[in-house]
Amino acid sequence: TGALLDGETVGLRAEEGVITELGPAVEPRQGDRVIEADGLLLTPPLVNGHTHAAMTLFRGYGDDLPLMEWLEKWIWPAEAKLEPEDVCWCTRLAVVEMVRSGTTRFFDMYWHGTEVARAVTDAGIRAVVSSVMIDHLDPADGEKQRPAALELLDRLADVGPLVTPGFAPHGIYMVSGESLRWIAETAADRRPPVQIHLAETEDEVSECVARTGKSPARYLDELGFLGPRTALAHCVWVEREDFEFLQKEKPDSERLLSEIHDAYVVVSEKGAPEAAGFREFVMKVATVAPVGTPWASQLKKVKTAIKEQSGGRIKVKTYLGGALGDEI
Repeated sequence: TGALLDGETVGLRAEEGVITELGPAVEPRQGDRVIEADGLLLTPPLVNGHTHAAMTLFRGYGDDLPLMEWLEKWIWPAEAKLEPEDVCWCTRLAVVEMVRSGTTRFFDMYWHGTEVARAVTDAGIRAVVSSVMIDHLDPADGEKQRPAALELLDRLADVGPLVTPGFAPHGIYMVSGESLRWIAETAADRRPPVQIHLAETEDEVSECVARTGKSPARYLDELGFLGPRTALAHCVWVEREDFEFLQKEKPDSERLLSEIHDAYVVVSEKGAPEAAGFREFVMKVATVAPVGTPWASQLKKVKTAIKEQSGGRIKVKTYLGGALGDEI
């Protein structure tokens, strides 16, 4: 009761997870569990489009290193020591933080998918839980992994309505073209969501061009990978022409960050948030890294850079420990 919707104070009744009544005339009935929401905003929940939820365990662990050094020398050796139960508990922590900040569904890419699914169902949140593949560009190794990948999809499909099974090949630099093509063909038949890291680093792009003669986005397109249920994560080094290709030629593909990229281009090229119709623009930048890590100084640099580039027209708030963490 008492929440705001489009500027109006309303009541909302939910029964067994379904909204049954909504409006200014909705009042509590005898026996109802009442949540006082005076002055709070009633809004649809958030969806986190790309996560490695169980990596809550590794916050601040070698986080000031280049990606491949971080993965190969720090993260992958540490992950090799994880037990399935560890993944469940670390995912539970991530889920608590997501629910606390209004996220009720997430797209996860991590090992031990059945343990991720257990944490999801115990919490009552929703998630796409993925069958991860890394074959180190060895098609024979990838072929050996296919039966287990399909078995995991089947097991996740039986978990219940809160869990959607999906595919998650790590990236073009860790998964062979043959395996990516097989995932694309299997996904076209079985229709699970698919997510992959794309153009996360400059080295990934240059290596792909040297190896295939194509940019990462064009390479995936050649493999038939860019379907209507494909999500591309990070996209940090996608060139403008490839963004335009994805938007025009593959309009049904989900393109994580492409809209953000376009908004950035509007502000950086036109020099003002008014170009996008805003008189005042507040940008919140947060990292889940805890206080005391090198990210504090990095966030301060981000804050300064954005202010200077926008001429002070963009107000920036930075947080450590997530969006509900400490403002710095």
